[in-house]
Amino acid sequence: GEKDTAWVNIDQRLPRWLKKEKGFLWMSERSGARQLELHDAQGKLVRQITNLPNGIRTLVHLNEKSKTAVVSGSADPTSWQLYRVSLESGEATPLTQGKGHHRGIFSSRASIFVEKVERLSGEREWIVRDKSGKAIGALRSLVEKPPFTPRLELTTVQAAVQVEGQARKLKYHAAIVRPRKFDAAKKYPVIVYVYGGPGHQVVSTRLHRYLLQQWFADQGFIVVSLDGRGTPGRGRKWERALKGN
Repeated sequence: GEKDTAWVNIDQRLPRWLKKEKGFLWMSERSGARQLELHDAQGKLVRQITNLPNGIRTLVHLNEKSKTAVVSGSADPTSWQLYRVSLESGEATPLTQGKGHHRGIFSSRASIFVEKVERLSGEREWIVRDKSGKAIGALRSLVEKPPFTPRLELTTVQAAVQVEGQARKLKYHAAIVRPRKFDAAKKYPVIVYVYGGPGHQVVSTRLHRYLLQQWFADQGFIVVSLDGRGTPGRGRKWERALKGN
C-alpha cells in the first residue's frame, strides 16, 4: 500500500486499470514529486512512467490502444501544461505552450480534444485540436464578462528560512494586486491574502481568480499573496513542510 509519514495525496481518478498490462496506473510521491507509475495486478511497482521535474498534477486521459496517457504538470507552479506521455518509455511530449492554465477534455479515442486555456491576460479560450495538437476550431463562450480586469503582477521573492535546522534561501512565487487607479506617489496599506495549506494555491496565472482581491485593492489597498511551503506544485517536501503546524 501507499504510505507517507505525513499524508497521502490521492487522485480520485486513480487507480486506472489496464487490460493489456494486467495492472494499473497509480500516482505516487515516493520519488519526491508526484509521478505516474505502473503497478502489477497485485499492487507491486513495475516502473515509474513520468519524470517531470515538479511532478504531475493529474491524469487527464488514457489511451491504452496507443499506450499513451495525457497528464497535466509544469516546471512553473503558477501554470499548468498538458503532456502526452508514452506508457512504455515515459517520453513526454508537450501538447500546450505559453504561460497560462491549460486543461484538456479528450474524445474516447483521443482523435480530438478541447483545450481550455486561461491566460495571464485574462483571455479564456476553448480550442478544438486534432490528436497532433493542431487547432481545427474553437468553441464560443457566452459567459458574461467580468465588470473589470484585475491589475495583477506575478513575481518571485527570496527569503532566508530554517529548513530542517539549516538556514536556506528559498524562492517564493507571489502575486501583487494594486488599485486600478494606482498612484505611485501614495503609500497604501497592505492586505496579505493567503491560504497556505495543502492542495490549493493562491498564486496563479488564472486572472479571473483575482476579482475579489481587485475589489479589495480598489478600496485603497495593495493586496499581496504568497504561496509558501505547504502549497502544492513544488514537490513532496515543500508541501509536507506544514505537517503538525
